[in-house]
Amino acid sequence: MIDSFRGEYHWASNFYYKAPFRVNGIDYKTSEHFFMACKTIDPQWVDRIVNVFLAKDAKALGRECPIRPGWKQIRMGVMAQALWHKFTQNDNIRQKLIETNPHDLVEGNYWHDNTWGDCRCKNKSGRHPECLIQGVNALGRLLMALRATFITVATLDMDSK
Repeated sequence: MIDSFRGEYHWASNFYYKAPFRVNGIDYKTSEHFFMACKTIDPQWVDRIVNVFLAKDAKALGRECPIRPGWKQIRMGVMAQALWHKFTQNDNIRQKLIETNPHDLVEGNYWHDNTWGDCRCKNKSGRHPECLIQGVNALGRLLMALRATFITVATLDMDSK
């Protein structure tokens, strides 16, 4: 199991800055920038989010911006789009993702994110009882699904030769 998107596996993180991509004529520095920009339909906020330098600043702005209607219903699909663009436009990390097969990918963290990852704080402070249960690990699951797609496509390409 790969249980952290830091160090050797930092490329799997949404904060990874060496895999920019372009969507509809807009350049995104990270998948975090894309995801946070999609949280709003206000063009000024989108522009602010897209143009901040660091992913952590894009995340902070994404917490302040007016949230688009229906965001909770579409956010998983938006994250899937972010990952698709990140990995299809950056061959080097697409190959790294494929090479993680057959390992489970878990976005282990200590910042209490049990939706996109699995918080490992074990509720030591007593303030985060939700961290005592296993996280949903949506980011890890989306990455594994994308990896399976890339492996299938590669296999089909080889079969057609």
